[in-house]
Amino acid sequence: MGDKELERLAELLAEKLKKDHDVCHFSYEERMAVKNLIQTKKNAVRALFLVFGALVLWVLKDIYTYIKGHLSVIFR
Repeated sequence: MGDKELERLAELLAEKLKKDHDVCHFSYEERMAVKNLIQTKKNAVRALFLVFGALVLWVLKDIYTYIKGHLSVIFR
């Protein structure tokens, strides 16, 4: 591309961005509600991961004690 083509492309892009500058038609309250909804979703996912992690650790502890109990009977 030549300098003229790049300059024309830059002008078109600037015009397009200028037109689409006010794309979001939500009010401030609606934007804050969406932001709070996303934050609530993040917190719910974090809590779900914590519960799932605790459950996995509990199962691993039970498997460890089961194996340890059987090995102690074998090597008595």
